[in-house]
Amino acid sequence: MGDLVIEKEYEYTFENFVKSFGLIILTGHLLSVKLLPPDTQLMKTILQVIFINLWVYWIHRLCHILPESPYNYHIYSHHHKKLELDRPLELFYEFFANMFWFILLIVFQWITGVYMVPNILIIFIGAWYSSVHVLNLSMIPNIEHKVHHTELNYNYGPSYMDFIFGTLKVEDGYSEDSQVINGVVLFAIYDIFLRILGKQY
Repeated sequence: MGDLVIEKEYEYTFENFVKSFGLIILTGHLLSVKLLPPDTQLMKTILQVIFINLWVYWIHRLCHILPESPYNYHIYSHHHKKLELDRPLELFYEFFANMFWFILLIVFQWITGVYMVPNILIIFIGAWYSSVHVLNLSMIPNIEHKVHHTELNYNYGPSYMDFIFGTLKVEDGYSEDSQVINGVVLFAIYDIFLRILGKQY
């Protein structure tokens, strides 16, 4: 008879937060420096990425507290039926429903006259986020995303944002690897975009 093995529940700590967020920024920036000569301000890039992540987190959280409507139907439909999306039309709708909130950020910047992030980068990050969101739910198993779609009050955005705002919930098998890799690649591409756009922003 084999011994009973009890797995320790994963605990996300401040140390995890510092490691994952720091690794995303440093590795992403170093990767982008290798691809293009450094001529952009790292702090500007960091602040814009934080701003976009705050926008994604709070819009996503807001969608969960609004009453059901045509604008947030995709949230209610995902949370009240099976997790795997089996129809391409649903994936298509999910992608564009997510993109709506990024377009709203462009409109918000235009109305206020305060341009925190270049519009082209908002479109790029919106397409990236929307694609990753659809893939994580329907095609690639992702524990954090599964928890979000089974328990409505957790895991609205990147793990470090959920950690800051007290909405992170992890289960056995959780790994930061997918979020860190996604973050590093996105940060590097974002940094490169800023360099290509140059001084117009």
